[in-house]
Amino acid sequence: MLSSDLAEILSRYQTSLKAFQNSRILVTGGTGFVGRWLVSSLVEANMQLDLNISLCVMTRNGKAAQNANLSLADKSVNIIEHDITLPFPPTLENFDYVFHAATPSQTKTGSQDIQYVEEVTRQGTLNLIEFLLLNNFRGKILHTSSGAVYGNSITQKGPVHEFDSSEVNLLNRYGSSKLASEKMLTDYAAKNDVIIVNARLFAFAGPLISLNEHFAIGNFLGQARQEGIIEIKGNPQTMRSYLYPTDMIGWIITGIHANESSFMHVCSELGFNMFELAELVQGLYPNSKIIFTNPESSANVYLGKNQITTSRFNVKQNISLYAGLQRWDRWLTVGGM
Repeated sequence: MLSSDLAEILSRYQTSLKAFQNSRILVTGGTGFVGRWLVSSLVEANMQLDLNISLCVMTRNGKAAQNANLSLADKSVNIIEHDITLPFPPTLENFDYVFHAATPSQTKTGSQDIQYVEEVTRQGTLNLIEFLLLNNFRGKILHTSSGAVYGNSITQKGPVHEFDSSEVNLLNRYGSSKLASEKMLTDYAAKNDVIIVNARLFAFAGPLISLNEHFAIGNFLGQARQEGIIEIKGNPQTMRSYLYPTDMIGWIITGIHANESSFMHVCSELGFNMFELAELVQGLYPNSKIIFTNPESSANVYLGKNQITTSRFNVKQNISLYAGLQRWDRWLTVGGM
């Protein structure tokens, strides 16, 4: 990450970070997009604020994880090599906080194998709950869920408000598995006097987003940098909103300190259609050319409201999309992967 981004997280969210003083924290999915930002931020805070955090990161391949994120080599981090679809190691310590963020999101992590995604999401959550029960866990949990739990309503009706999605007619198996995990964790928390926050994540733009996967914003930036073109694959009126990772992490580390179980939207409310998004990227690379592929296809919307979240947790979007794109481009220029 950019050192300035980590410094910004420490500055803006210092109160939430200091609340982790002397705590033991488990992060599942610690090598994914959210996990890498989260672990790096917690390690930085631990060093700069002298928090005495003990951080446990669960991953299937410890060496590969360390190569991908140097923060994992910090002495405060304990890497547990383990497949979350299997029962947790019986020797694992108890924790004060759990960030449950284990879901494949890129091809290299298995996102195209929906059966595997479902297994990791559902079975991983069941194994986590079994571990917490065995250890009489009494801390706080934040589960990184998804706006996909709203199913058809989010693609057909526009921005969705924050509400209980238990009656939603789901669009796909990914959303169904995420909603199932929400329900399992909520039921467990209610029966065991534990606080759970289901954070429904939408779309993000910034360092560690892939430039050649199913993320339009990453594809646009990567193409503009490398090829001088920006290809809109689909209807240019399709809409998305994007939050920069420093805001994403700030909201998450604030949300886990909730005093009661709840849900939150982690998203920007400022929507852009694909053409507007392409024009923003073109602003960074004026010589790039916008081209269209299959523009007559159906448009869709993936936007969420966040009024309840911003009010309940006292958070806000601090980084505009264009400012975030500038930071992301600078990170790539200095060697970001």
